[in-house]
Amino acid sequence: MRLGRRQRIAALTTVFAGLVAALVGAAAVGEDGPLSAAVGTVLVLIFLSAGSLPLVVAGDGTEGRAKLGFLVLGMTYALRLVVAVAVLTAADASGSVDSTVMGLTVIACAVVWTGTQVVLATRRRHQPTLEL
Repeated sequence: MRLGRRQRIAALTTVFAGLVAALVGAAAVGEDGPLSAAVGTVLVLIFLSAGSLPLVVAGDGTEGRAKLGFLVLGMTYALRLVVAVAVLTAADASGSVDSTVMGLTVIACAVVWTGTQVVLATRRRHQPTLEL
């Protein structure tokens, strides 16, 4: 699946937020901090970028595939939740990941991804002109 322009920009800003979280995690808890931040960042990137799959399947809605898009949306969301819980459980059980750093990284990266998407979606491409 190829990411669109907005998704690529959101992914880059999320990776940057993950790098900042890795530096903060390294300063706060030591060697477990960067790994914890990396796991959290990758989890957010996979979870949120896979959310555009139903839009790819459904198209723009004119082909009559909207119902299929809703089915894919429900299935992928459930699958993404199961995978996220499995990764979080495995990471916590490994003992080499600090759950606080990972959790805060997930929250920060999700906020950055969402904020980037909102800013890019609401930015005006063409400024309105006033004709007199």
